[in-house]
Amino acid sequence: MKKFITSNIFIIIFVLLFSFITIGYALYSETINLNGNVTVQKAGIIEITSASIVRDECSNLTSYNEPTYNKMHIDFVITSGSTNFSATYLITVTNNSNRDYTYTGFPVNAKIEGYDYVPNVTATVTRADNGNIVEAGEPIKSKESITIKLKFDFSIDRNQGGLTINVSGDITASEDNSGSINASITPNNGDLRGKGTLAEFTLNVINTFSYRRVINLSSSNENIMVVDSNGNHLSTVTIDANSTDSYQIYLKVKEGSVFLTDTTTTNIILSSNGILDINTGTLTLNVDVDILSTDDDKVEVGNVSLAISEVNPIEGEAIVTFNRLDSGGSSVVNYYIILRNEDTGVETTYETGNAITNYTISNLSPGNYSVKVYGLDEAGNSGVNDCSNAISSGYCAISNTTHLQWIFNVTTNLSRLTFDGNDTALIYSNYEGTLAVSGWGAYSLPDSITVTMNGNNLTSGTDYTYDSSSGRVVINKVTGDINITASAGSSVCLIEGTKVRLSDGSYKNVEDIDYDDLLMVYDHENGGVTYEYPIWIEKSKKTSSYQRTTFSDGTYIETYGPHSLFDADSSKYVLVTDKENFHIGTRVVKINNEGKLETVTVTKIEHIKSIKNYYHVSSTRYHNIIANDFLTTDGTVFSNFLYTFNKDVTWGEDREEYLNTNDFFPYEFLAPYFPEYLFYGYRMEEAKNVYNKGLLDINSFANILVLSNTKPVIKDSDNTNLWMVTTSDDVVTNENKESFLYKEKSYYTLKEPKNKENFIGWLNTGDNKIYQAGDKVKVIYGTHFIAKYKDV
Repeated sequence: MKKFITSNIFIIIFVLLFSFITIGYALYSETINLNGNVTVQKAGIIEITSASIVRDECSNLTSYNEPTYNKMHIDFVITSGSTNFSATYLITVTNNSNRDYTYTGFPVNAKIEGYDYVPNVTATVTRADNGNIVEAGEPIKSKESITIKLKFDFSIDRNQGGLTINVSGDITASEDNSGSINASITPNNGDLRGKGTLAEFTLNVINTFSYRRVINLSSSNENIMVVDSNGNHLSTVTIDANSTDSYQIYLKVKEGSVFLTDTTTTNIILSSNGILDINTGTLTLNVDVDILSTDDDKVEVGNVSLAISEVNPIEGEAIVTFNRLDSGGSSVVNYYIILRNEDTGVETTYETGNAITNYTISNLSPGNYSVKVYGLDEAGNSGVNDCSNAISSGYCAISNTTHLQWIFNVTTNLSRLTFDGNDTALIYSNYEGTLAVSGWGAYSLPDSITVTMNGNNLTSGTDYTYDSSSGRVVINKVTGDINITASAGSSVCLIEGTKVRLSDGSYKNVEDIDYDDLLMVYDHENGGVTYEYPIWIEKSKKTSSYQRTTFSDGTYIETYGPHSLFDADSSKYVLVTDKENFHIGTRVVKINNEGKLETVTVTKIEHIKSIKNYYHVSSTRYHNIIANDFLTTDGTVFSNFLYTFNKDVTWGEDREEYLNTNDFFPYEFLAPYFPEYLFYGYRMEEAKNVYNKGLLDINSFANILVLSNTKPVIKDSDNTNLWMVTTSDDVVTNENKESFLYKEKSYYTLKEPKNKENFIGWLNTGDNKIYQAGDKVKVIYGTHFIAKYKDV
């Protein structure tokens, strides 16, 4: 009979996460896409304004606690003595800002503190007024509220009490500054005859921005001014976010203005920060003619520039901008723009047909250009004859020469990587692409890259962003040719907390392993376990995702990058990232407490997103270690992929065949790339085997073992490497380890064994050779000698 233990289960759901984005104005019948992030603060925030438990809609609770909240933060405490229970809350979210938002989600993540077990929890979000599920995109308009009903359903598979479940998050909001201002004016004519006369007009404005805009008003006719109903200068109007509004404006003649005809025209120009000027249309006005005055002053122009629009760059298009510098003269009826291609000498003239002081030219080719601008006013005055001597400001003004180029080349300089971005980029755009690993599976995405624009190095985080977990590259505001330089990294490692077996059968976390730790490893030459010191330890690094592989005996190993386990069926090391050869059902080798080989089967492969530290350790000669009892190495150790293996995990006959060729690398050949201890400790002389076949890129392999990625070896006061040298007779403790450290390139003299009967000699596990007592052995790396005896 099963015995059920009833106990209270305390579940604390901490900080629920809302997400919102701004929406566009309804007149356009579409949601405006928005970019960028803002922090929602007081006096303009999305906040929780009420929250309460619904007692009648809760089940199997032992108490009914009201939630607590503070602006963007809410806590729940739920107590139950059952394994299945639910709790329901009413939560009101209020939009106190001037922007519209939409609800986008309500993720819940529950974790029992102190346990790996995760409870089953479902969060259902419905509208309180009709019970419908709240979908992403539900609007919360400015100054309005939405009340939701939040129901949690819990299922606890284990009968354990006193459990605490934590969920964390923050209310976030995102905003985009995109939008537009559209306007029109009615009627299209007015009467300004008579002193002090005002002509009334209606200005209609549509604002699709998600925030209030201040609109500047001006008249293109310098003799006409925009005023209010009292005749006072009216310079701005304000329109709320996502709205339409109408304004009564008035026009009047400026004091001292002179008109040579009984009608004049003007355009009401609207402007606002970040948008191009808006022409509401031409207004025709009746005015009084001053027959006693004449105007023979030409229009003065200045501040002429030619540039590509930063807001909306279009290939082949450039904008000419300028200012009218004089005042009080006749109204401008036309501006003439003379575009000169400085590379070819060809000139082209454009006419604005109005008094607006900007003009867009299209269908241009890349090159060097300048522009001259002169005006024609109602009195017939023109600056055309001044263009032969155009200056920066005057009756005909000239711009500086400007190089116009819209499309820039994107090139890459990659090692073991591919890039899927376009090979060109539009000026002022944000360029995007993704790096991916190619070639040998031992490589991983680099931690950092180099980006240049027009030959200048860009600053990461400011000029561009790079995500080392996804390979995504985003370059902000393109202004020149781009080059991306990157090399694949070699991080193939074990996640912190992985247990590494030591020579005495005890375990130590991988992050705590150092060069003075004697490891239990597998002897690929003789079979069975042996003992080696580390030859290479990677520095600690961080990752935001890693792989967890679970096996038929319930154990697992957590890895980052293309780490390797030994496949019992194919008798070779296989990369855990090799989906073709490593998958559910693959049998891999473990080593039990007696040092014997066992096999287990892969039952689950998970890719977990969580920030973790990772590490790696290679042992001398055989380069494997026993981690979580698995026989494991990494994909960068080429020597573990040189030869075939027998079923007992020893090297096949092809290694002996290669050794008989005597075709090895001398140290001098690889000395520019590797220190001596790595050359001999990694058996790099045997790399000639694959080098001859064109399969080894020495530069790339050197990058894998680059010392900047390596935990520093132990050194003495004069910066000389120190290595552990021990025998199987030695008793090494943490207290006496220093007495076994010897300088690199010094000589160690072997002692007599404690037991001399049937003694054969000392086996050097670093080179698999037998030495006798009294022999001097050069110290190159950490070395362990095992006393060998005759079988009797």
